[in-house]
Amino acid sequence: MPQTTIHVVFDTNFIYAGGAGRLLSEPATRLMRKFSTNTSPKVRWHLAPMVKSEREYQMIDEAKRLLSTARKAARFMERPLDEFTEDKAPTQVHRIIQKQIKEHGLEEITAS
Repeated sequence: MPQTTIHVVFDTNFIYAGGAGRLLSEPATRLMRKFSTNTSPKVRWHLAPMVKSEREYQMIDEAKRLLSTARKAARFMERPLDEFTEDKAPTQVHRIIQKQIKEHGLEEITAS
């Protein structure tokens, strides 16, 4: 008998983590972990391009807010803050997202 496979496509509201460092919310991560240990039914997790783009935008926006706070702290502490700049935020966030997509076993939906 063939194994049943459930395909789950995440919505931005469910995966919203509220910060710059995490692609997925804690409830989404827990759900994925729960089903990763269960062999039946098999669950495949999908990430739509619009959801990924929206989450990336949210994470970049939050990273820029954090950078603003870090700059204020650096001035207060009289220390340089050269390594982190706003123009590097998108690249860093993209790297974080790609790493977490791989770690969580998400499959990106592509146009065919």
